[in-house]
Amino acid sequence: MVHKKIKVNLKNTSYEVIIGKGVSLDKKIKSKFIYGKEILLISDKNIPEKKINIITSSVEDCGPHKLNSLKLKLNERSKNFTSVSKIHNFLIKKKYTRDSLIICIGGGILSDVSGFAAATYLRGINFMLMPSTLLAQVDASIGGKTGINHTMGKNLIGSFHQPILVLIDITFLRSLSTIDIAEGYAEIIKHCLIKDRKLFCWLENKLATSKKLSDKDLIKLIFESINIKRKIVQIDEKEKGLRAILNFGHTFGHAFELIGGYKTYSHGQGVALGMLIALEVSKKFFSISDVEIKRVKLILKKVGLITKPKKTIDVVKFYSALQMDKKRKKESLQFILLKELGLAVIKKEIPKKVIFDALNQSF
Repeated sequence: MVHKKIKVNLKNTSYEVIIGKGVSLDKKIKSKFIYGKEILLISDKNIPEKKINIITSSVEDCGPHKLNSLKLKLNERSKNFTSVSKIHNFLIKKKYTRDSLIICIGGGILSDVSGFAAATYLRGINFMLMPSTLLAQVDASIGGKTGINHTMGKNLIGSFHQPILVLIDITFLRSLSTIDIAEGYAEIIKHCLIKDRKLFCWLENKLATSKKLSDKDLIKLIFESINIKRKIVQIDEKEKGLRAILNFGHTFGHAFELIGGYKTYSHGQGVALGMLIALEVSKKFFSISDVEIKRVKLILKKVGLITKPKKTIDVVKFYSALQMDKKRKKESLQFILLKELGLAVIKKEIPKKVIFDALNQSF
């Protein structure tokens, strides 16, 4: 199967994203990024041992100057300084220098933590991503956002640190549950809704006839989804303006995660619910219709995401959780809404009553 490639071109750096079935460290990649380097392989403990051994052997064949492995098992509650310190401590004890490369093999949380560790060790070393979940493949692997959570909110501490290469192999997804796959679809659907109505309709039609995409269609979907994010990031790398639209559903979604103590709602579930609230708010200001909202609800259900909160929401506590959003400007929150499917806008100063009404009417 032919691999697809995308190049992310930024002001101070650029890197390739390679997508396909059986994507691996080929000779060109090995000679350019691995030969003679100090390599630390950081992998998720949940990834099949056979897969990790194949990648490790492939790296060994290239003659790195140093090679060590570190396995971690992280979740939203352990996405913190303690986990970053485990990586820093390992690098320091093994005497890694600035001529080092972290290769991260895992999901979005591990990508964020490893990337932040790379960004802060010796003021910045290189890192490469081999995302193992659909969520990481279409979201965390692109754009250079790295970071950790704080007890007061999600992703409040972090840095922009771009990878030098991203390798996306869809065979990683074979070991994932349908629930895990659904997490990635939350971000894919978000990308469609903010920028590509045509892709939304394509996915809608595909899922109308089958619950599972073919490998060819899945590669196309990942490619197109990444391409949406790439175009936005290239214009606004540090989220000074346009890039904020990638947060559609996230301001509300992070509030769900926070009030649930990062236990009740996964990231994908939070984003799914957050998008529905954002659509309800959008209806107050723009031409989004109930019919279109029902279409979004249907596709969320088809990919395995929830469309109703698991518990009754205390709107006052929820609104308080919104105030911890890291993207607020001064004392005001900004929200990403839709003028129509495929066209996102940034809107500030939404009255509290509108948000309360949307919370009560969304589910």
